[in-house]
Amino acid sequence: MSMKSVRQLPEILRSPFCIESSDISMIALLVAVSRSYGFCKIGTTSNWRRIRQGNQSASAQSFLIAMNETRVFYERAFPAITQLSLDEQENLFKCYFLKFLVIDNLYRTRKVWGEIKRYFMGSVESCLDTDHPELWLDEGQGGESRQTLINCMNAQVHAQFEVVVPAMTRAQITAKEFHTILALVLCDFDSSSELSDRAFSALDGIRIEVLEDLQRYYKEKMGLQDYSTRLGNLITLNHAVQECISINAEYATLQMSVFDVYAAEEKIRQLCL
Repeated sequence: MSMKSVRQLPEILRSPFCIESSDISMIALLVAVSRSYGFCKIGTTSNWRRIRQGNQSASAQSFLIAMNETRVFYERAFPAITQLSLDEQENLFKCYFLKFLVIDNLYRTRKVWGEIKRYFMGSVESCLDTDHPELWLDEGQGGESRQTLINCMNAQVHAQFEVVVPAMTRAQITAKEFHTILALVLCDFDSSSELSDRAFSALDGIRIEVLEDLQRYYKEKMGLQDYSTRLGNLITLNHAVQECISINAEYATLQMSVFDVYAAEEKIRQLCL
């Protein structure tokens, strides 16, 4: 795993998961759980941790870790989904996992770098340098097709950026809106999904609760009477993330079939295709 240091930044703090009250709003619960996952909480300037240049090999390892962390994250935040059948839980996970990663990395990138331009966070401590895609692979990786693979990966990243970065920049989401959209991607299923009525009912309940919490936030914390623009931007961002996942699937199919990317990681292949 080859990683080069890019920049020193304040340490990203990890707060222990601790919820004492059983009477707690869905958004408050999501906020509490997010702290255990280590979302970008910038500490004092005396505490530093290196943000490192990641590559495909490092990303694969981060991906596997994130799979376990994300499942626990959602199960703790929304215990109702643990009451569904194992097949339904697995179907849910396959649908929300990649969307979660996109939103988390977008938000983390803006918090760390101030903008989504050259460096893009891929985990708590690593990022991609979009100006130098040749660094995304280990030396020798890709063989004779190395440059073609790099070009393909670069095209994928820029195609996704064109869709999702403008939506993220326009929305300028707050921490509360970030937590809300993480909940919404869990609930974003159409009627053709292979889920039971019980599952749809649970997801509808989560969606209604987080949106009601968000509206109270707009009115009471932000002092907004007309919050249609902010809510519209959030919905647009959610749609952009969905399109981003579709783009990822197209390129992932090409990379895995032609270049045999993630050949030894069946779990990653199943989620990306």
